[in-house]
Amino acid sequence: MINIAEQRAAQRVNQLFLFSDGNPTSGETDWIKIRQNLAAKLRQNTATDGNIRLSTFVFGNDANKVELDRLAGITGGQSTFVIEPEEDIRHSLQQELARRTHLAAINVQMQIEIDPEIDILHFYGHDLITDPAARAAREREADLTGKKVEEDYGVKPQPDLIKEDKGIRVFVPNLAVGETYWVVFELTVPEQHHSSDFGKATVQYFDTFKQTNQKPQFALSKKGQIAPQWVAQHALGLWTSEIASYALYDVEANDLATAEKRIQAHISVLETARRQPETQATSFVPVKLVDDIITLTKFLSLAKNLNQGASANNASIYLNYGLKELDSVRNGFVRRVEFGQ
Repeated sequence: MINIAEQRAAQRVNQLFLFSDGNPTSGETDWIKIRQNLAAKLRQNTATDGNIRLSTFVFGNDANKVELDRLAGITGGQSTFVIEPEEDIRHSLQQELARRTHLAAINVQMQIEIDPEIDILHFYGHDLITDPAARAAREREADLTGKKVEEDYGVKPQPDLIKEDKGIRVFVPNLAVGETYWVVFELTVPEQHHSSDFGKATVQYFDTFKQTNQKPQFALSKKGQIAPQWVAQHALGLWTSEIASYALYDVEANDLATAEKRIQAHISVLETARRQPETQATSFVPVKLVDDIITLTKFLSLAKNLNQGASANNASIYLNYGLKELDSVRNGFVRRVEFGQ
């Protein structure tokens, strides 16, 4: 596929871009083995410490978007569904390259410990990583990120939180100026729970401005500083991201009936949430809900057109693109700036 050893460059991130409009037809054609081979190659490539990032560009409806997303995810790369080749590729490359000059926090690791008496109903927008290859790749990425910080800034990385056994661990390679990463849980708190806190959270990262490691720890308090309506907004947004992702898998599997039911059910959820008094506390929340309701309704119409002969191909392309973008903009990673503009 790609000879990683030939692409090495010392003390820098080697960025590879893969353009695909279909499934592999020669060499290794099994996607699982391709992912395993890539992860193994990264582990074995001691000459560059495996410091390589692969991003994918997905062209057309015949491309295996799900597998290309997974392939990019192994190395922390991006996956872009291309509608307008010149514009989409140019914008994606500009954003990726310009963003690197605006990094504020690197090697962000979170450890969230919830009181054992409290049940965690849902962790919005996140799935537990159970695949050993994927878990090893994520830990490897954290190792490489820490080494890169030490090379560039001369600061030794802190011990990895994500390798500990306690609590729920989250890894974010980096955050740039103007970016926010939301983490939202839904909990069931027993009536007999008398503690003022639900648990605690530890966040560690390298601060590029102070050029020092940071490791704040804080209690998850009932009297938090974030207004409930904002928490609800981001929980619903992350939930919408999940629905978009699952519906995309349904479409990829040609299970249109399930995709339609899934989207319709979530539209009903958002309609109910929009009518709740809590969401009226700020006009911004209902506007976001209305936007998502309108968007999902259009996706539902596109899904129903997938069996309509000549219009099916265009409907499929835009449905895939739309679900991917909705998943992206509601996944908890919020960017309030456009780099390179």
